[in-house]
Amino acid sequence: MLPHRHHARLCEDRLRHRLLHLRPGVSEDYFSISGDTVASGRGLQYSDMATRNKVCVIGAYLDQAYYGGNAVGQTLRVGGQSLTIVGVLAQSGEDLEEGGSDDCLYLPYTTASRIAGDVSSYVLTMRDEDHIDESVAVLESALYQVFASDDYYTVTSMAEMLETMTSMINILVGVLAGIAAISLVVGGIGIMNIMLVSVTERTREIGIRKSLGAKERYIMEQFVIEAACTSALGGIIGILLGDGLSMAASTVVTRLMEETLTVAPTLSAVVLAFGISVGIGILFGYLPAKKAARLNPIDALHYD
Repeated sequence: MLPHRHHARLCEDRLRHRLLHLRPGVSEDYFSISGDTVASGRGLQYSDMATRNKVCVIGAYLDQAYYGGNAVGQTLRVGGQSLTIVGVLAQSGEDLEEGGSDDCLYLPYTTASRIAGDVSSYVLTMRDEDHIDESVAVLESALYQVFASDDYYTVTSMAEMLETMTSMINILVGVLAGIAAISLVVGGIGIMNIMLVSVTERTREIGIRKSLGAKERYIMEQFVIEAACTSALGGIIGILLGDGLSMAASTVVTRLMEETLTVAPTLSAVVLAFGISVGIGILFGYLPAKKAARLNPIDALHYD
């Protein structure tokens, strides 16, 4: 069993390279807002903020992995400052693992500002989401009274960020939809050209069928069905390729991000894609089919 001092120093050495991103400064109300529960010790208090106490609260993973479940009262060093662990949060995730929700460290925001030397941003939580705009206006007014200019600060709410992201996503969706529409038109023109060539090569066959009594609608139905089958075959190939790329994307993302992520097309998306593919064939195959149906049987039989 290691002596207490050597054990503390070993824990500090193991933690030092990981705590650069695990030291958010919070207020005494943070845990009540986030819904976290202090399992042992105490939480952060207003007196810690006012006197810049060198204390911290850690998550259950750090408590078990580095202190064997006895972290309260121990010390660790962050940014050259020794912090006393005054509390341990209850386990919130299903598993205790590095990088999880229980792998965390919190300290008073006044202490964090002293350690960091410069605070560039603050995060505020509102009690009522229905008054976000009013809260932002009040905060901007208070900051303007302090700085006498709006060039020194920026107030952004999550609603504004979400709206900005939504607009960007809508633009991206619009661009992709435009590219898809162009691709469909190009593919439809290709099908129409194929069917026009087919009609030209089978002119004598059409003339023989019409001379034997085939009606125009039968000829039209034949070529429309052929165009629909051609586009449907292309749609099936595209669906299979899309499913294969989705499986590959799931594997790549899982390996790179080390998180399970499944990318798979839904049944409704597959049905919609297949329906659009068949519809494109019918739409662009109508003109060649109409041309074939209106051929004069005498001229068709003399076609060389």
